[in-house]
Amino acid sequence: MLRVTDLHVRYGEMEAVRGVSFEVRAGEAVAMLGANGAGKTTILKTVMGLVAPSEGRIEIDGQRLGTMGPAERARRGLAWVPEGRRLFPNLTVEDNLRAGAHGRRDRDAVRQDLDRVWTLFPVLRERTRQMAKTLSGGEQQMCAIGRALMRRPRLLLIDEASLGLAPILVGRVFATIGALVADGLTMLVVEQNARQALGIVSRAYVLEAGRIVHAGAREALLADPAVRTAYLGG
Repeated sequence: MLRVTDLHVRYGEMEAVRGVSFEVRAGEAVAMLGANGAGKTTILKTVMGLVAPSEGRIEIDGQRLGTMGPAERARRGLAWVPEGRRLFPNLTVEDNLRAGAHGRRDRDAVRQDLDRVWTLFPVLRERTRQMAKTLSGGEQQMCAIGRALMRRPRLLLIDEASLGLAPILVGRVFATIGALVADGLTMLVVEQNARQALGIVSRAYVLEAGRIVHAGAREALLADPAVRTAYLGG
């Protein structure tokens, strides 16, 4: 599905990502873990075409994406849930969700997808006509995920889903992400909350200062003393 090889990203003189290689196979969920500033979000933005790499290769199903822009990558099945949600604050919940289906002509399928989002996030059905700016942080995160799902993505990129949420809301959001994983949606999850992320993925990579320092199956990382001390509270 997704293969990234020897990725380097620079902001001026600063190298934010240093020779990162990883893959996400079809039907699996993979986490990219690390502290703030480790390079996780930069990697997602580069995969999505929002940041240009200085070196390296990004492929989807063996096809190199090269200089392909975000819109074309979206047409090829990539969808992004950005850090901070980035909803349209003065649009309703339903209008924000429908924005995710922009350009789709299959109206009946769009309605089915909207019903699916209502089922995944019942609270959003109750807020259909409510302005997005009036939602709680957890509800906004649900809306952002729902908007991405309206694209019917083949690969969903989620950036810091737990950021700024109360613990009980983090649990609810990750329960829904876990349900999507169980349904077979291919997913790359960037997250500082390692314990929550490792609860839903099969594999993970750990970044420090733009480099991968640990990688492996969920069980192996949960048992790794260095990972436990640094990211799981010992």
